[in-house]
Amino acid sequence: MIKLDWSLVVASAVFILTWFSLSRLLLRPLMQVLGERRDRTSGVFDHAEEYEANFQALVETYDRKIKEEKQVGFKLAEKLRNEALSERQEKIQSARDEADSMLNLAKEEIQMELEFARQQLRHESEEVARVISDRVLRVSG
Repeated sequence: MIKLDWSLVVASAVFILTWFSLSRLLLRPLMQVLGERRDRTSGVFDHAEEYEANFQALVETYDRKIKEEKQVGFKLAEKLRNEALSERQEKIQSARDEADSMLNLAKEEIQMELEFARQQLRHESEEVARVISDRVLRVSG
């Protein structure tokens, strides 16, 4: 059994004094630090959803901008390709025109040489005819 005497009072006083001292010096600051820590961590967790939403919004914005820039790049590449095709078409047409011009000049030159050859042949045939007629007339006469 428990005896009630003066040691119980002293032990109770020491306990209360120790409790009060520990509470003031250790437990209150510890509880305050733990409370602040809990507030900070719960605040971080509360803000984590907000940060994640902001992050998702940024990712979507970047994805959209990347798609837009890709479309701009594709349009630019298509424009450059069309310009190159147009330039190629112009060069081909220019080469064809030049070839046609050279062909026409060659035809004209051939036509002129042909006409010159005909005139020369006509002149030579007249000359041969005259020589033949002179000989035939000399022989018969």
